[in-house]
Amino acid sequence: MRLEELVDKMIPPDLEKDLPSFTEILNLRNIVMNHSKISELESLLQQENGFSEGADINLLLKWLRKKNYSMIKEFEIKILEAYFSHPFVIQKLTGKASTLFPHVHSLPEFDFEILEPVMDLDQRIFSNGE
Repeated sequence: MRLEELVDKMIPPDLEKDLPSFTEILNLRNIVMNHSKISELESLLQQENGFSEGADINLLLKWLRKKNYSMIKEFEIKILEAYFSHPFVIQKLTGKASTLFPHVHSLPEFDFEILEPVMDLDQRIFSNGE
């Protein structure tokens, strides 16, 4: 599997909301990850040959996290940040023609402290002793 295919499985198009897949609007080389990390990700993907096309992408992501937790988590965050900060995606999700910055948008209150046990568990399960 190529890295672009992985990303498009992580963020597939949503026809109902008229949202494109990641690679329809962004190039992986545009995200802020150095070339060596992208090469390492591609190398990891070449090692995983038991992943079938129709399988749940989360199984592959779990396998990748076991191989290099910090790099995969950084990659996932960069992909999500790049996609959800793209002006086209913001416009489709908010109905507004502007980007979020520098324009202020209110978000509903959410208690992020309730997620701490989940994040701690995620770190313990998938870390490589880091």
